[in-house]
Amino acid sequence: MLRGVVEMMFDQRDQERIRIFNDELRSEQVVQLRITADPRSTQFVAFAEDFTALAPRVHFAREVSTEVGPPALFLDKAWCYQALAASAELDPFLFLLQLLDGSAVHPLQDLRRQLGSVTIPGVLQVFIAPHCPFCPQVVKQVVVLPLACPSLHVTVIDGTLFPEMSEETKVRSAPTVILDGEFRWAGQIRLEELVDTLISRDASQLDQQALVGMLKEGNATQLAQMMLKRQQIFPAYVPLLAHEEWSVRLGAMVTLEEIADQALVVAQQAVGPMRELLDSAPESIRGDVIYLLGRLGDVGSTERLLTLLAKETDEELRGILEEALEALGCRGQQR
Repeated sequence: MLRGVVEMMFDQRDQERIRIFNDELRSEQVVQLRITADPRSTQFVAFAEDFTALAPRVHFAREVSTEVGPPALFLDKAWCYQALAASAELDPFLFLLQLLDGSAVHPLQDLRRQLGSVTIPGVLQVFIAPHCPFCPQVVKQVVVLPLACPSLHVTVIDGTLFPEMSEETKVRSAPTVILDGEFRWAGQIRLEELVDTLISRDASQLDQQALVGMLKEGNATQLAQMMLKRQQIFPAYVPLLAHEEWSVRLGAMVTLEEIADQALVVAQQAVGPMRELLDSAPESIRGDVIYLLGRLGDVGSTERLLTLLAKETDEELRGILEEALEALGCRGQQR
């Protein structure tokens, strides 16, 4: 329900822009609103209610989570807003919705030609702040990239609303653009430079966030092929075998099994870090690690697995240990 004009998140000028935007939409649009236990969720709910009251052709589908993570808005699969698009930041938000709707166009031909060969996923974070003079233009430059390269994901973050994110990434000014947690640009950016970096970066240096995104989208085979092509297990990969989300762990296991089927020696590069997981991973995850050590033929883990079997009382985990030891040629052995 429309709240009083004085209480609305949008001023009179913004309200008029949103109404005009709504009239120009070709079709109804859906934005996913993630509501969490974070108290800032109330601000996102207010934003959604006010926006829909002014633009009824935009629907906010609520997803309520008990997690304490930050609230967010998701536009299609490639865009996330951890920011409230009002005042100067309203224009880029409306622009993105118009691009998705087809009611606005952008000359993407050159970008598509340049980024057409990019298969490596990329995570772009754009840190903004209210009243930042350059932020709207930078957001507009960056949000078009996934339209030219679907493997890219963009998150717009208000560093003043989420100061903990700025602190975690050591962002000191706005706008700041971060690619894969490694490359960064502060202030106004040259899009050509960002595109060149996207093309030339090393896939083996992808961070966990990028790999998690691949696995959540069902691209375990693509990740396996990327590591096989480079004959290397990426540094950020092995910890995903102990990820808190089951879907990510399953994708990571499928990836490693696929690599093992095609090049066992490459898959065995993961053995050392996996042995460390035996001691650090929660008990609920340890069985997966034990299974994979057997699957990879890690005879160096035999003594360790025999020791675990001698002490283990859980029947399910004992079964996994026995199967792994059998795969390692220790059939029937037990301390």
